[in-house]
Amino acid sequence: MRKTMILVKKDLYFNQRMYICIYIAVVLLMLFSSLGIEDNDATPTLNYLVYTCLSSMVIVPYSFNKDDDLSTRNFIMTLPITWDEILWAKWLLSLVASVLLSFSGLLIFNYFGNSILYRCTLIPMITGVLFTSVFIPVYYKFDLHVAGFTVMAPVVLFAFLAKNLEKNWRVDGELFEVKLLLAVTTVTFVLSVFMIKITKKLIERNMISLVIS
Repeated sequence: MRKTMILVKKDLYFNQRMYICIYIAVVLLMLFSSLGIEDNDATPTLNYLVYTCLSSMVIVPYSFNKDDDLSTRNFIMTLPITWDEILWAKWLLSLVASVLLSFSGLLIFNYFGNSILYRCTLIPMITGVLFTSVFIPVYYKFDLHVAGFTVMAPVVLFAFLAKNLEKNWRVDGELFEVKLLLAVTTVTFVLSVFMIKITKKLIERNMISLVIS
């Protein structure tokens, strides 16, 4: 776990300028949006989800892109670090970014009188982690450009959740929503474990192929 955290810190350090720019841009967008929205409208929740979900999905791809540019990945492979630690570090980076964006948005929107429920913070986390879980194996199987297209899957999931969020609150009350989000959170975590295991096998298979060839 210690090495995993070191790798997360590495990503945050090397990419801090871009991450700060993304964070400031998202915060400003949410600030401007919250100032012009009425409390009883469905728009605050949808705007909150759009800004937080989409921004949470650019963190890990940029990290991989930076690793490729600086040849960081090749250097890391020479260190006494396992593939599990490398892969979980990217996953954890996505979670940290999603948590920060989620609660920042929650504070901004609610401070200006827009009622964003606390359970909404789970959705950007789910979206960011789900995207990362799909992105990582595609990246190692193909390349960064092909993996970029995997953004469509979590975007569709996000659109479905956002579309049904307000309707379910009005019709079924809070209980259904809590159960739904907890179920999706559990499935997302299980999928993350599964996808990381698949990625590890892909990497090991590729390394064996290189040795044989």
